[in-house]
Amino acid sequence: MEYQWYLNVENNVPWVKAETVFTDFEIKKIIEIGKDPERSTPTEAKLGLEGTKDIKYRKCNLSWIRSDLKDNQWIFRHLSDVLNEINKFHFKFDVDMIQNLQFTEYTSDGDFYGKHLDLGYEESRPRKISFSIQLSDPSEYSGGELKFYYENSPEIADKKRGCLTAFPSYVLHEVTPVTSGTRYALVGWICGPKFR
Repeated sequence: MEYQWYLNVENNVPWVKAETVFTDFEIKKIIEIGKDPERSTPTEAKLGLEGTKDIKYRKCNLSWIRSDLKDNQWIFRHLSDVLNEINKFHFKFDVDMIQNLQFTEYTSDGDFYGKHLDLGYEESRPRKISFSIQLSDPSEYSGGELKFYYENSPEIADKKRGCLTAFPSYVLHEVTPVTSGTRYALVGWICGPKFR
């Protein structure tokens, strides 16, 4: 099967979107994997270098998609192709790996993630490109907007199901509180040698 995706190259902000990165069938499989403790590793949402839990700053459920399982590797392979193309044409960073894939569930219990950067200063191979893939249809929830801060007014990422949004990990961003329904996202980071 051939996958088609489209890049939004008309805006002047340093983020890029690729539409229909995964089919509806694949998205359903990713959600099943993210909720299955046999194929992913559930963990508490924590913050910063110390890995502290602070629900005033971040509240959500998450698990790590296991790359060591053969049945999960199609996700990583597919994303490698898409993300290499995005980096080649838009960011041109020196990168060599996808760090982790985080399955995130934001519920109508006001789940959110406050303003933050994704750099990962302690890493020997820092995060350079962050990405988030919308797994929920926007009609299934309210709130839960991925916002980027460059100037006074935030930019809001596309909420279309299957849309991947990629941006430099040094960009300030947040996920606003979900007020109804559930928002699922697949989040990851592309790493490489330290910036020079």
